[in-house]
Amino acid sequence: MNRRRLLAATALAFPLSGCVGRSLDEVGTTTETVDEDVPQKKGGEETVEIQAEAFSPGKIEVNVEGTVHWENTSDSAHQIESTTYTEDAENWSFSEEVPSGETVSKTFEKRGVYQYYDLNAGQYAMCGVILVGGAKSDWESPCMG
Repeated sequence: MNRRRLLAATALAFPLSGCVGRSLDEVGTTTETVDEDVPQKKGGEETVEIQAEAFSPGKIEVNVEGTVHWENTSDSAHQIESTTYTEDAENWSFSEEVPSGETVSKTFEKRGVYQYYDLNAGQYAMCGVILVGGAKSDWESPCMG
């Protein structure tokens, strides 16, 4: 047993020692642990549709090593640009023009919050967020009102 698991088992044993004869359900105790030795889900694909005035969906979730495809279904070209609206966002570099009827893709290797916008529409007119590997963000997008 490694040290981390031993400490976790010891920490759980002491609070429960006074609960003789009662189950965890009766006590109402809940514990949530993250086992770093268990690998996260990886891979997969999701598609964001580039419409005339919005990304659909505006928020998307993928696994680590998952790929996002931006499919332009509008009649004009769009320019996807990475950005960071909030402190919890990853500083990433992505800049792709997507002609009408075309698709561009990006694979995300690292857990995090990735924000982007359409340069042609404006930074606060058309934007989106990608949550990778279970990352969470309370960001209220000005584009998804």
